[in-house]
Amino acid sequence: MAADERKFTALGRDWTARFDFNAICAIEERYDRPFLDMVAPLLGSVNVEDKDDPAALAAAASKIKFSDLRVIFHQSLLHHHPEATASDAGNVIGDMGLEAAMEIVAWAVVQAMPSPKSDAGNGKKSR
Repeated sequence: MAADERKFTALGRDWTARFDFNAICAIEERYDRPFLDMVAPLLGSVNVEDKDDPAALAAAASKIKFSDLRVIFHQSLLHHHPEATASDAGNVIGDMGLEAAMEIVAWAVVQAMPSPKSDAGNGKKSR
């Protein structure tokens, strides 16, 4: 399993959530809304160190609109489950529980944010 994937069970089947930079762009393109506007309440409450703390992630995600939570959750399903609809995502959230879904969404957002790297690969010209 890749670092940007999370497996879970809901509705009697296995699911894999994956969220990366391409998922962010897909949301912006589909909803014509800046992703950072959507997740601003979440980003102010969670940091990279919290990415493995389910309680911290769920608490942070509780500040995001439910409709935005479903949008992000749905997008996280599409890489491995391209047939999943927004309604399916809502059903999965209902089955697994809001706290578990909020934890996955917060994890997804933290995973997808570009992280600062060393000077290598930052677009600087080498001499």
